[in-house]
Amino acid sequence: ADELGSGQIISVFVLEPKPKIHTIDFDGNRRIPKKKFGDVIESKVGEYLDEAKLNADILELLDYYHKHGYSDVEIDYCIDVDKESGFAGVVFNILEGTKRKISAINFVGHEPCLVGDLKKVMTTKKWNIISFLTSSGRFRQEVLTEDLAKLRNYYRDQGYLDVEILESKVTLEYPSKNTIEITICIDPG
Repeated sequence: ADELGSGQIISVFVLEPKPKIHTIDFDGNRRIPKKKFGDVIESKVGEYLDEAKLNADILELLDYYHKHGYSDVEIDYCIDVDKESGFAGVVFNILEGTKRKISAINFVGHEPCLVGDLKKVMTTKKWNIISFLTSSGRFRQEVLTEDLAKLRNYYRDQGYLDVEILESKVTLEYPSKNTIEITICIDPG
């Protein structure tokens, strides 16, 4: 901004148009083919580049991977803009991590409720022989969070109104490369 005198200011704005998406690619997805991602993400080739939409796409891709048992997936993106043509290429970088099976669900301080009753309340289940048919037995953080709320409600229904089952008191252990053990600490109050 330049000052002309007598309180007048000249402001110059440089406007740059948003580039159009020319290509969308996925790098690092070894176990899930990229053709599956077309329905998952909102960004499409031919649309104007929108970084807020790309960030939302990352969340959708993370959710997709979590639903398929990849609890420690990491995803980011990079943009390559060609200023001359006005087009941009987007690459989602994916570090899939390990697909983990739940080998055990343990409870500490669960008295007076029975472990079997608590496991029935939960959607999260231990991996078993039919898990490949039912998609159960894979760790998903959002499902475990919902299960903790179900367990609190179950205890309250049993008359334990001051029950505490905190997410911070849940421990995850990795006895092997592709298994996970969940331990839930319960304070019935």
